[in-house]
Amino acid sequence: MDIIQHRRVEAQRKEIAQAAVESLAEFRSGKLKPEPVEDIIEKLRLNLKSSIYK
Repeated sequence: MDIIQHRRVEAQRKEIAQAAVESLAEFRSGKLKPEPVEDIIEKLRLNLKSSIYK
C-alpha cells in the first residue's frame, strides 16, 4: 500500500511540475498576462465551487 501511495504522490508531483513548465512558457510567450493576486484567487474559488457542484 505504501508503494502505491508513493507512486501516486510522485505522479502528482510530475503533473504539477509539467503544468508549471507549460504555464511559464505561456507567460513568457505573452499568452498570459500578470493579474492581481485577488483576481486569481477569486477565479480559483469560483472554479472550485463549480467543480464541487457538478
